[in-house]
Amino acid sequence: MYFEEACEELYKRVDLRINEFSKLYPKISNSYSYSKEITKNLIYPRAQKIYSISKRIARDKRAQWFVAGSIIYGLPALYRYITKNPNLPYFPIIEPPSKMIPSNLAEKLIVNSVFPGATSSVVIGETIAKRRKLSGVKKHLSRFSGSFIGTGLWIGFQCLGHYTCEILKYEWPSGGNPFEGPSVYPFNILMGLFATITPYVVDYVKSEIERKLTRFPEKESK
Repeated sequence: MYFEEACEELYKRVDLRINEFSKLYPKISNSYSYSKEITKNLIYPRAQKIYSISKRIARDKRAQWFVAGSIIYGLPALYRYITKNPNLPYFPIIEPPSKMIPSNLAEKLIVNSVFPGATSSVVIGETIAKRRKLSGVKKHLSRFSGSFIGTGLWIGFQCLGHYTCEILKYEWPSGGNPFEGPSVYPFNILMGLFATITPYVVDYVKSEIERKLTRFPEKESK
């Protein structure tokens, strides 16, 4: 059932109940009519607009990757901010042989395989390919370019935030600078470029799951 039909059905059911008491309680009936006008003229149009936007986002591959990447990258930061614990559970901390390798390597491999590299390759790369009507190898190169651009912009943001916090002497509730330092930027660049293949892997897994699911109705019919 569509959103509009569901709302109309809800209005009809409420009207039936209210009309039964309208004679006994006229004040309640009048206040309901007033609130109904507000709902139809103010709340309902805005809810319908939000629903249409969310429906459009749910169908847009670029929006899906942006939301998924933001969530995957933001959850560890949110956990550290709330718990004031710099270490995530189930993610071991190592002693790296070099400052260029982060101590939370397991977390970085998972998070950076999605954001910012893979997210940028779809959001920026697909936008470039769509506007220029690219296909084939050129489309793959646009995804790689999108990953490079997005990763570079994110590292620039990290660098700006890192030195700003250094000047202001601001520390994260879990301790230390909330932004990554320059020593891990080469690692982030490599991970960002390598993450270009992540959307292809996701698309392949998704197609395989859909292909196997379509076989079940055929087996049941037999």
